[in-house]
Amino acid sequence: MVSDSAMVYDKVEQMPVFPEGDKGLAKFLKANYQAPEGFAARGSGGTIIVQFVLNEQGKIRTKDIKIIKALGYGSEEPLVQALNSLPAYTPALINNRAVPYRITYTIAIDSSGRISSVN
Repeated sequence: MVSDSAMVYDKVEQMPVFPEGDKGLAKFLKANYQAPEGFAARGSGGTIIVQFVLNEQGKIRTKDIKIIKALGYGSEEPLVQALNSLPAYTPALINNRAVPYRITYTIAIDSSGRISSVN
């Protein structure tokens, strides 16, 4: 039998919630992401798609952060650092039990290297 902690869910009864919701997540990432030096001179902006697993306590499992679509120019590493400093989400629930949950975000970075949106 597989324990819930070994399984990672893509569908749950209650989605995890970041403190202050999606706006709070965007605010946190905008405040904590710093594009690499010289990004604005080399990059024209774009999107990074990132996926990670939240554990039963709502914290990111560091080993499970994956960049699905990279922007390049060294922009992914500072994003991973910002993600690793996120406060805990309210965890995902199935049958009123907290479970690990896989979540994906599309993060837009403007040409100056600032996060412009998180979806």
